[in-house]
Amino acid sequence: MPALALEALPEGVLALALAATWVLGGIAPVSVALSGFASTSWLLLVSVLTVGAAIASSGLLYRLALWLVAHTRGGFAGQALAISVGGVLMGPAVPNATGRVTLIAPAVAELVEALGYAAGSRPAAGLAMAVLVGFGQMASVFLTSSTTAVLVFAVLPAESRGDLGWVSWAVRAAPANLLLFAGLLAAVICLYRPRTGVDARGGQRRRALALQRALLGPPSAAERISFVVGVGLLLGFVTQPVHGVQPAWVAVLAMTALALTGVVTADTLRAVNWSFALLFGILASLSAVFTGASVDRWVATLAAATVTDLAGTPVVFIAALTMLCFAVSLVLRWQAAAPLLTIALSPVAAAAGINPFVVGLVAVIACNGFFLPYQSTTYLALYHGTGGRLFTHRQARLAAIAYGVVTLLALCASVPAWRAMGLL
Repeated sequence: MPALALEALPEGVLALALAATWVLGGIAPVSVALSGFASTSWLLLVSVLTVGAAIASSGLLYRLALWLVAHTRGGFAGQALAISVGGVLMGPAVPNATGRVTLIAPAVAELVEALGYAAGSRPAAGLAMAVLVGFGQMASVFLTSSTTAVLVFAVLPAESRGDLGWVSWAVRAAPANLLLFAGLLAAVICLYRPRTGVDARGGQRRRALALQRALLGPPSAAERISFVVGVGLLLGFVTQPVHGVQPAWVAVLAMTALALTGVVTADTLRAVNWSFALLFGILASLSAVFTGASVDRWVATLAAATVTDLAGTPVVFIAALTMLCFAVSLVLRWQAAAPLLTIALSPVAAAAGINPFVVGLVAVIACNGFFLPYQSTTYLALYHGTGGRLFTHRQARLAAIAYGVVTLLALCASVPAWRAMGLL
């Protein structure tokens, strides 16, 4: 954990060094230390990362975002809603949140300019924050909305993953995510809406957007293929209860289709974040290593009394876990903090009658917040990707605080629904 916090080594190198330590130190055999790479979760991650990189490089993301905004009415509020909803819907096919934001960020400046908002203005900052919400912060809506969600799924206890698929994840996560999205969107609209009279040039903006779309020209063959395969991928995920094929193999078929049509190339594979893929495999092995070394039982015994007391009042447990996630995210990146907390607390939660899925979901959502810029690579990707001219860190701080407040309220308010689902 200290090495991850200090970022002393690249993630991939650190992951392999950790595996070597386990094996050479006699902590775990090779089969256990590398078990994460033999899982369908790792296969799902690599496949969706490849598909996402291909879809993003085709230019489809910007075209869809522009189309959504161009067909939206309601001024600033409608624009913020369209951009954020678009990001949520595109998320499952392009699962790397930082990658999504990195690829859409340069287009955000053009989009804001086409809408007639001045760089650095309240509405310009607001639309940037709407992009951050939809493309970055709503990272647990679906199992493949982020690589971190896939990783948390991989480290959940086997009995918790048994009945958990792409659709069931979305259903169980829906109460928290619906409340979170509504709260964040309301916060963006209230905090950044234009002052009176600034939002009245709808006709001029529509003409500017039409010009921008005309300059893009007709969709390329790569965009058309990416769109069809992306829709097919999502349909494959949604219909899993019908066909019974695991999401990993659906993603592999989508990747193969893109390769056969020339959209996925050797350059696409080089664009995949293999360093994170290596870290994913090792962290996915961590729960098996902990079990073999009895670390999970030691942690459970150590925290049993405290967690049992908190579990008696689920709202208090969720609130305490959320605050713990906020604290851990100050020193660990989201991608590492969420799975480590899930691994450590899942056995304790299960013993107290709380489904480990709840721990994992809270970790994915709460560890994704930020109060300082350095905490979020997603936020930094948006800031630097827009050239640092659309908004300032001071303007974004309001949205960051709102995310923390809304996260705490949304997760606590989800307790009745989770109890009705039998998760608490």
